Amino acid sequence: MRSAQGRGRSGPSLLGTAAPVPAAPPQGPPAVTAAASVEVQLTKLAELRQVGLLTDEEFATYQARLLAP
Repeated sequence: MRSAQGRGRSGPSLLGTAAPVPAAPPQGPPAVTAAASVEVQLTKLAELRQVGLLTDEEFATYQARLLAP
């Protein structure tokens, strides 16, 4: 009986030769409309301003970016 350890393999390695499997798209909640998304972002910005993490100027800048066409 031969040991598997004594056999040399001169052929190409089979590791890493499989084709990558594409990732499935994330299954999350239904898409939110753009208007609702902007509303949510504005609400979050307002909360950040209320707790002092954004200045009034920073809030106005982000608000203008969100509301720009």
